[in-house]
Amino acid sequence: KVYNNKIDKLDIKNEEQADKIIKDLNNSKLFIKDIVTKQKQLNPSPPFITSSLQLEANNRLGFSPKMTMSLAQKLYEGININGENQGLITYMRTDSTNLSIEFITESRNIIKNKFGKEYLNETIRNYKNKVKNAQEAHEAIRPSDPSILPEMLPKNLDNDLINLYSLIWKRAIASQATNAISQTLSISIEDNENNFDLYSSFTKIVFLGYRKIYNILEKDRNSEKKVMEKILKNSIFKNINCLKSQHFTEPPPRYSETSLIKKLEEYGIGRPSTYAKIMEKNQQRGYVKLITKRFHPQPSGRIVTTFLNNYFKLYMDYNFTAEKENELDLVSQGEKDWKSVLHDFWYDFSKSVDSTLKLSNTNVYDYINESMKEYIFPKKEGNICPCKKSNLSIKMRKNGSGPFVACTNYPECDYIRSEVFPDENSEEELVENKVLGKDNNVEILLKKGPYGPYVQLGSDKEDKKNLKRASIPKNINISDIDLSFAKKLLALPREVGEHPDTGEVIIANNGRYGAYLKYNGTFYSIPKDENPLTIGLNRAMDILSQPKKGNRRTLKPLRIIGKHPKTNKDINLFKGKYGFYIKFNSLNYSIPKKIKSEELSIEEALKIIEKKT
Repeated sequence: KVYNNKIDKLDIKNEEQADKIIKDLNNSKLFIKDIVTKQKQLNPSPPFITSSLQLEANNRLGFSPKMTMSLAQKLYEGININGENQGLITYMRTDSTNLSIEFITESRNIIKNKFGKEYLNETIRNYKNKVKNAQEAHEAIRPSDPSILPEMLPKNLDNDLINLYSLIWKRAIASQATNAISQTLSISIEDNENNFDLYSSFTKIVFLGYRKIYNILEKDRNSEKKVMEKILKNSIFKNINCLKSQHFTEPPPRYSETSLIKKLEEYGIGRPSTYAKIMEKNQQRGYVKLITKRFHPQPSGRIVTTFLNNYFKLYMDYNFTAEKENELDLVSQGEKDWKSVLHDFWYDFSKSVDSTLKLSNTNVYDYINESMKEYIFPKKEGNICPCKKSNLSIKMRKNGSGPFVACTNYPECDYIRSEVFPDENSEEELVENKVLGKDNNVEILLKKGPYGPYVQLGSDKEDKKNLKRASIPKNINISDIDLSFAKKLLALPREVGEHPDTGEVIIANNGRYGAYLKYNGTFYSIPKDENPLTIGLNRAMDILSQPKKGNRRTLKPLRIIGKHPKTNKDINLFKGKYGFYIKFNSLNYSIPKKIKSEELSIEEALKIIEKKT
């Protein structure tokens, strides 16, 4: 309290009020009026389920949900221990906190023998599942054999696997340990004039309990303990140091992968096996982008959500999935007929789909333009095209690479705006037509297209056929693109050097799908962390020597059948996935079943080629 009034968050309106309070505090004689000490029992957390494992692995180890599940899969499938494949954990896709009596018995013995009797809980702990619509077909995630301690794993095993197993082992074992005990010291501070009534508290752990096994790090625990021991009732504060800071109300933080999983679990959306996939698919489809570990909605995601909220509103309700899960539980219990559940769902859903399929693209675009107009057309001109003759409208690319804004009077006007929401800024947002400089009096622009950012030599006002463009490699930060770097990109393709065996030139270039080498008419991908501008001949030769997956050019012919009489080129016999075939002049010819392929003569091969040509 200040001046006998309780201070809430926004009660101090300005700096003048803050300065007055600080001045009066400095002039006051503050003393400790009362000290209260209380102890509190801290329960161990339940063993891991899928969502809690993903959350904890992210918080403690920095693993993404996808990485966590990939590592857990390897632990589940097993690793080699003393020449024998040993599955280290139980099934990792579960929302059950149950533990088998065999595991509980073994874990209690481990606690007693390894950590001491005082850390073993007197009774067996059973945990109640808090997950909505939990399907408890499996146990919690636990070590399949708790006698395999984390330190017993092979030293050559991947550290990430060891760390994840250690996390699972400690959490599961600690679930049967005693409570930790914390002690909180609360102090009341007043002044002689009763202008101020202040409060503070300090907490320390006086008995580790389960934390002996599954440790939770506390900051400044030692210094806190010293402070608590020196505090006495009626102590007077001689030197008072007041700090002031201005606080602005901030919007809730954007979802991270782990906080979104927690929210999905809260609403009962998805199953343990789908959480990591939901995170992955949303990014793959371009609905969201992960920037500094937070999800940022992308134009495609906003537009798809707007579309679904209007035409499929029932299925966008957060409770819809949970309600269906409840119905499926009733089916599994024999209280509801599965056919009626499917019929009721399909009847409404098919009606929604059929009515939506009757809509034209224009109908959908008009709805999105109207419902999102403040985001798509935020400027004074609204939806008027720069040509002043027609309106602008949202459009979707046929290749699924994302939306854009264009003039409705196409092809008379070919105006396109790649930034669907021009007022939205992200860390990777690009200024439209940013001029980097000039090369021989020709402008070099930094632009953004459907396949990502690129640099362009020449203005769009010039003949488009003569414009030169170059994609920006995916491992290059947009902010690092300057005039010098842009010139190097525009100079691609570049000659790396001549192949020492054949004398043919090896070319390095950058394309829509990334950097690549071209040699003898064949393309070879350059790893993502390497640059086509700097790759040398030795490294290029190393890449060329690697086998190309799924490329038939790497197959060797079974035999040369003979040479074509007109071109004198080889006619080769190959055996592929679907049987024998002839290869001639870069074309494949299937062999009729009645012909014995391995004994195929040059005459028969020529007839097959002639017939198919």
